[in-house]
Amino acid sequence: MVEKLTVTGRLSRVETKFAFVETVNGSVFCPLAAAIPPSEHVPNFAMRYNTGDIVHVTMVPQEEKNGCKWRAVKVRGFSISNFILAHRIDPIAQITNVSETLAFASSDELGSVFIPGAAFSSEEVTRLNSHLSIGMLMSYLLHVNVDVKN
Repeated sequence: MVEKLTVTGRLSRVETKFAFVETVNGSVFCPLAAAIPPSEHVPNFAMRYNTGDIVHVTMVPQEEKNGCKWRAVKVRGFSISNFILAHRIDPIAQITNVSETLAFASSDELGSVFIPGAAFSSEEVTRLNSHLSIGMLMSYLLHVNVDVKN
């Protein structure tokens, strides 16, 4: 049985009938059929996606073809802005790790949230750990920063 792997990646090339997605596992070949549900008629990949879009991709290994060791079997767009707009209150996260210049928090809705020191002051980042502590709850405004390395 072929094992499927699901990751988040960025579209690096979009053509009419196919696209390429860059992931931590390398480049993934994505045929149009993997990105468009069978119930929809979308004849052109670019009608739905653009180069640079962040997507969730379910992929299977293939013998290297088109410069890729992976082939997408399902691709769906990732829209954090739609998620945020659907919620009327500020999201809440719990601080899980903190140092002088950065912190991480855990959110039920989004998972791990990276908090750079610059989130508090763009001019000076000093002793973030004097403002935050592990277990503290905080509300936040997101700026999407997708790390292809997860």
